[in-house]
Amino acid sequence: MRYLFQCVRTYIQESHLNLWGSVENSIEFVFTHSNGWEGLQQQQIRRAAELAGLIPSKEEQSHVHLLTEGEASLHFCITNVITSDAFSSPIAVSDFPVEEVNQSGSQGVVIIDAGAGTIDLSAYSMQLSPPSFEEIAPAECCLQGSVFVTRRAHDLLKNKLSGSNYSSPEMIAQMTSIFDKTTKLRFRKPGEPSYVKFGTTRDNDLEYDIRSGQLKLTGQDIAGLFEPSVKAIIEAFEQQRRVASTPVNVSGLFLICRPTMTMM
Repeated sequence: MRYLFQCVRTYIQESHLNLWGSVENSIEFVFTHSNGWEGLQQQQIRRAAELAGLIPSKEEQSHVHLLTEGEASLHFCITNVITSDAFSSPIAVSDFPVEEVNQSGSQGVVIIDAGAGTIDLSAYSMQLSPPSFEEIAPAECCLQGSVFVTRRAHDLLKNKLSGSNYSSPEMIAQMTSIFDKTTKLRFRKPGEPSYVKFGTTRDNDLEYDIRSGQLKLTGQDIAGLFEPSVKAIIEAFEQQRRVASTPVNVSGLFLICRPTMTMM
């Protein structure tokens, strides 16, 4: 926190003369956190802000604001999608016909924030005119973000290449990193093979599906890496629909994906 704050302060001081002096005593800090984080984790964020020097003392905690990632994602969708003309008509993704959705006074919106570590789901009841939103189900938080897809890929590579000349921990780590940055992002269909380009044309071992520096993986294998995360999203979504405080038709699903970070 201290480092980021110093970078922002330096940038403002160098790019906008005299601006910093007018705002430095009235800064409001907004931090986002996973939906599942509660009192203890929130206290740690506030304590970290104090230790980093963002606020001088506990008495200044009123300048620190905490927001769940689900709420932050909702505001993003409100600004960029929901209030635009593109959302003037409901997106029918539920089992209800469009006519039935239109007859309801409100629409349901589910925000799926697929991050690196967690997948956060938030459900809201939405009125378009005038715009208003109300949370209708407890937020869900699943530990099945993209990092876990990469971890499963690490185990897959380790098992597949066991006994080969490419089974060293260093080589597996290198392939896993390449998978995380390229192969994982390019995967589209279980029926198509995927490749991890890790070496040169001299790297060949047909017994282990390695040809010209590329390791071939079946599309089914790659799909299996994503399956637990996809299943977790579906289960969390169905759970929110079951416990929603009002029977609002879900007419909009918004999937927000953020940059990944490899954690081994």
